[in-house]
Amino acid sequence: MENALFFVNKKKNQPPLPGKIIEIRSWKKFQDCEDIVFYYSVYDRYVLNFKDFINIEMIEFLKDNVYSKIVIDNSQEKIDVDFILEIQQTAEKFNLNFNQILLVCSDEVQKKFVEEYVKLWSIQIVCVNFFIGVLHYNNLERINENFQHNKKFSMLCRRHRPWRTYLFSKLVDFDLLDDFNFSYHGVDNLVELTDQDIITDTELVTGKKSSNKFKEILKHRPFEDQKDNSNVYTEISNLVYKSDIHLTIEHDRNDEPGCDPIVPGHTFVSEKTYKPIIAKKPFILFSEPGFLKILKQMGFKTFHPFINEEYDSITGYEIRIGEIIKEIRRISRLEKEDYEKLLEQCQPIVEHNYKLAEKIYYKHSWKNL
Repeated sequence: MENALFFVNKKKNQPPLPGKIIEIRSWKKFQDCEDIVFYYSVYDRYVLNFKDFINIEMIEFLKDNVYSKIVIDNSQEKIDVDFILEIQQTAEKFNLNFNQILLVCSDEVQKKFVEEYVKLWSIQIVCVNFFIGVLHYNNLERINENFQHNKKFSMLCRRHRPWRTYLFSKLVDFDLLDDFNFSYHGVDNLVELTDQDIITDTELVTGKKSSNKFKEILKHRPFEDQKDNSNVYTEISNLVYKSDIHLTIEHDRNDEPGCDPIVPGHTFVSEKTYKPIIAKKPFILFSEPGFLKILKQMGFKTFHPFINEEYDSITGYEIRIGEIIKEIRRISRLEKEDYEKLLEQCQPIVEHNYKLAEKIYYKHSWKNL
């Protein structure tokens, strides 16, 4: 698609594709081009359903120009089953050629889910790892910067979710924040919550009373580095670079209110996981059970036995968080010599993960479509 012209439905939603991008609502004057790509982003669903994106003129043009395609970009979000079914039903309704529909997923895990669970074999499914791409590109120079390491751990938590907040509260209760560079905003869909909102929601879901120590800490929100990067999706926080080990708080569908339980095999690896990998940091990861196993299937390595990762197989939130806190406490209490040895032992794994991320970046990019 190097020489394709791209019709974009909304000007603000430019696809990160090579070639000339046409930001117009009327594309008919370009009908002499046989390689027009009609681009639809998963974010377009907020204003226009996929079935409404398709129109008669587009259908006729696709029939007359077999090299033209519809590119559906789902590279930045977890695959939504309802969205996939909408694509399938729309394609069948308008008798679209499935070979002219290109669905872009974030990684092989998402691609496999679509192929095996949704059974859309006839639609072309490819991977573009948006998060590794932008993080790698935006942080190439920063990796070699001489950051002064002043803490053992880092943690980034922007949104309030009950179990994420519970994990943060346990760091407070066990006096572990002194070993952390951390951010905590406590927002919900970018809406500021009161301290009491956060406490009430966390206690309701977890069934655990919040400590007075944690309630006092909440009064000082938001916790953030004033010199930190503003784009949480495409930049890696200075807090990560200034620390030795990152506590990753990853997306977990079961931790979101009103969501259905996790579909088996439907795991989404977001920018939160890739940040310590690109920054060349060991990590402890809080997400759904079996998340580390998914990373290993993708070719990444994790840090057992140097870091105890038994927490990954524990299904109960409270116990899993307890095991994570236990391991953080163990590491934070290590003698200097033992701590430095742990970091040294993790270094080959860190390098392997970074090199694999680079390989994925070059393999799963828009340029290779």
